[in-house]
Amino acid sequence: MLLLRDLADTLKSDGRHLILCEAKADTMKIIVNAGLDQSVGKENVFPFEEAHPNLALAKAVRRARELAGGGQAVLRIVTAPHPDLPKPASASGEDWQI
Repeated sequence: MLLLRDLADTLKSDGRHLILCEAKADTMKIIVNAGLDQSVGKENVFPFEEAHPNLALAKAVRRARELAGGGQAVLRIVTAPHPDLPKPASASGEDWQI
């Protein structure tokens, strides 16, 4: 969590933002207990919702557009892959223009 907090601070100092999305309940507890939601900004944290599995990502993209002033934003998706699951499309490491 300290590395993520440092990343959030570094991005802020450069006029950029860290947006967290699709964190499951146990991860959200850690984020909140560590105060990372305060460092990142609660408005930039979107937890996973079982009933709406794509909603957190949609909200994160909307927030990125807001932060970009309605213009284009660069979205970099970083995942922690599960060893037993196939790699996600985002594993290419490419930036996406939104």
